[in-house]
Amino acid sequence: MSGGAEQYQVYQTSPEGDEKLLTQCMKWRDYALRKDRTVQFMFQSLARAGCTMPTERVWCEHCSPSLSGGYRPDGSVTLCSNNVFSQKHVAETMVHELIHAFDDCRAHIEWNNCEHLACSEVRAAALSGDCRFLNEIQRGNISIAGQFKRCVRRRAELSIKMSPACKASAVRKSAHFPKIPRAISTAGRGNSGPLLPIAPTAGSVDSQLLLLSLLMLLLNFLIQTVATVDKVFDACFKDTEPFERIP
Repeated sequence: MSGGAEQYQVYQTSPEGDEKLLTQCMKWRDYALRKDRTVQFMFQSLARAGCTMPTERVWCEHCSPSLSGGYRPDGSVTLCSNNVFSQKHVAETMVHELIHAFDDCRAHIEWNNCEHLACSEVRAAALSGDCRFLNEIQRGNISIAGQFKRCVRRRAELSIKMSPACKASAVRKSAHFPKIPRAISTAGRGNSGPLLPIAPTAGSVDSQLLLLSLLMLLLNFLIQTVATVDKVFDACFKDTEPFERIP
């Protein structure tokens, strides 16, 4: 999963054997830069918008398992060599991340703003090829009517769910959860000994309240994710810049 505000893990040292994946990823990247018209169009569009991106700002790295790429607000794009599997996949991932770069250039996206992120994710999913019919078939999502929009919405929601900023926002908006005691006395009755944090024991009232709080937090986050994408979807889906229409 790719996107503008994801905090993806880059390995400090490459796992054994993954150097071959890095080499293959770079070959796919180089081919896309030379031959893929949509990738080339995105670089040209960035330049016309006043945000020229050197091709050296796109590179391959080893990432956490759930991501195929990412855009950093410093103006660089990462391709995740351990999670891209074909020339086509690399090209689509590059276009996806370059859409984020284009949005950042023209609108100065606040990546900690979940609505800004959701809008850019909707556009990237719609314009990059992520939701082409064959890609959806490979994912096991087979439908005719409305499948493209459902895919765009789903892909945007997945990216929002992976955003630490949006998770933090959900926590801030969650109020009136049951309060969990954080400490108890370690001394005997009548002794005012020190208070130490403890983990609630299984089956205790504290553990049940903790589980309830976590479930409520998760449900609240999922609801907010859907609501955020819903709020921006129509306007952002219609915005096909820099393309005249959805490619």
